[in-house]
Amino acid sequence: MKTSSQPNQNGQCDQLSLAEELRQESERLCNLAAKLKAREEELSEMEMNYPYFKRFVYDALKAEALKTIEEIPNNDLEAYARQQGAMPLKDFIHIFDNP
Repeated sequence: MKTSSQPNQNGQCDQLSLAEELRQESERLCNLAAKLKAREEELSEMEMNYPYFKRFVYDALKAEALKTIEEIPNNDLEAYARQQGAMPLKDFIHIFDNP
């Protein structure tokens, strides 16, 4: 809080000016408290709704991905993997065992 009260003719501080500054500072703090409370309420609501939003985004991305990839056959996944150029795990697992 800045004080801009000047002594008056009698050498005393201008109490009205000081009171006005205190009132303005109090009003500013009340506004900040109200904003903080509103943000806390919004955050609480977002946290409460987050699992649903996360599920929505996940489902939307999954649906989009399923539209863009070709169907994987269920009968012989090893043959399908070979057709796609996949390597057997034993051919490259050693890379991860010895970093």
